[in-house]
Amino acid sequence: RHREQTDEAFIATIDDWHTQARAEHPEWPEVPAEAYRAAVAATYGLITAVVATERTPELPQLEDTLVYLHLALLQIPPDSHPG
Repeated sequence: RHREQTDEAFIATIDDWHTQARAEHPEWPEVPAEAYRAAVAATYGLITAVVATERTPELPQLEDTLVYLHLALLQIPPDSHPG
């Protein structure tokens, strides 16, 4: 149950960020609501794989991959993200 609540909070955060960012970048497309859920699932999947294999020092190395993944799922051009 806790995981479900955490997922929903993470999904809402990404949705809110994307909605606000689209106000500044109207050229960015709307995305299906499930894109947020997919971003959360992929994030947890990558992190879990690293933690499960006791490679936690490698977690920071996932940043570029996770940013790429989220930008792709939200259909944001990689060269236009806000940071």
